[in-house]
Amino acid sequence: MTRTTMLDPGRRLVVSLDGTTDLSRADIGDKAWNTNRMRALGLPVPPAVVAATAYCRSYHAAGGRLPDPQWQGIVDQMWFLEAETGRSFGSPLKPPLMAVRSGAARSMPGMLDTVLDVGIDSAIEAALAAETRDPAFPADTHRRFTEAYRHIVLGMTDAEVPSDPWQQLRGAVEAVLASWNSPRARAYRRHRGVPDGGGTAVIVQAMVFGNLDDPSGTGVLFTRNPMTGEGPSFGEWIARGQGDDVVSGRADPQPLVALRERLPDVHTQLMDMAVRLERDRGDHTFIAGSSKDSFHTLWFELHEDLLSITGGGRECEVAAGRAL
Repeated sequence: MTRTTMLDPGRRLVVSLDGTTDLSRADIGDKAWNTNRMRALGLPVPPAVVAATAYCRSYHAAGGRLPDPQWQGIVDQMWFLEAETGRSFGSPLKPPLMAVRSGAARSMPGMLDTVLDVGIDSAIEAALAAETRDPAFPADTHRRFTEAYRHIVLGMTDAEVPSDPWQQLRGAVEAVLASWNSPRARAYRRHRGVPDGGGTAVIVQAMVFGNLDDPSGTGVLFTRNPMTGEGPSFGEWIARGQGDDVVSGRADPQPLVALRERLPDVHTQLMDMAVRLERDRGDHTFIAGSSKDSFHTLWFELHEDLLSITGGGRECEVAAGRAL
């Protein structure tokens, strides 16, 4: 059953996305609503919690500040992510890392890019190296996080990144909330006649790592030809990639057949779940995601700058592996 955090009676501001919440897209945004829907369908979705759009409105009503009681609402909901992953955020013993995403009721330019790998520091890098017996993986993850946090959250390539995982998380959440009033977002809403008062939701979700090892990777899939709407599926794949490596153009992808050859069981699961999503949505679907580690367990999760499971241009992310 969903647990929520309320600042005022009747206002559910932070919600665990376990497939049971009855909040609307306007309440928790499109990405969170679809994450919850995928959980309800029984699809393997990395655990996530969402700060509702009302949380954003409260932030801006307070003058663009995140008061401690409001921040505590997210802290109080981290139990769900820890229980689902069997890990303790910020702990050097068995740490999970988080992705922090914006998610308004409708997508728009100017919103903050997803911040990946939140919660890593030198001690946690060492803990992950010991757990995976591969120091290259957490070193790559720490590098990715530092570069992205400086660029996305701090806006300066030489800025000092907080070492404390909770400070990292709070900074990423505040940056998402602030991006609702970015010049690009405001210009878009003004041009499209979208009211400024809606606000964005903030999703905190356990990471799945496509950069963990050789059987890991990231990719995108259209369940049908995006030009004609006919089958078969079309997609691309990058081994040992993470996040938006495919759509960003930072690496050269391989055809989706490479996933079938490399991880045939994952490819079969992916095709089966794509059919389930099409049937649920009644339309073709775009899927982007990452496979992670030799467990070869398929995951669905949201992708940076993409919407999740809907027809046409709406998308979700798929990953294989275990969430950390």
